[in-house]
Amino acid sequence: MQEFAAETIHDLTAQAEPAEESEQDSSVLSAPVLCCYVNTTKRIQVVRLSHLSEGDWEHILFPAQNFMFEAPPEAMLEIYRSPTLSITPPEYVLCRTLQVRSD
Repeated sequence: MQEFAAETIHDLTAQAEPAEESEQDSSVLSAPVLCCYVNTTKRIQVVRLSHLSEGDWEHILFPAQNFMFEAPPEAMLEIYRSPTLSITPPEYVLCRTLQVRSD
């Protein structure tokens, strides 16, 4: 049985850090698509989407947990895998590669 955690997304708009300069401009992003990311590791991960028109959000994923969300295909999902999140830089995954296909 698959677990989906889309209902537990935390809106971080009020707590968001000052936006860093990015090549991504939220005013020119495409329409959101349904995406799915799976934590295939044995560690807890933190995933984060930022620079969205409705604000930033992040979510905690447990090992083997599936996470479905909507995002523009050109948005980047940040994945923090280290137990000390501030030391290791995140991995970036293009949301287009996580898009759920209806084939």
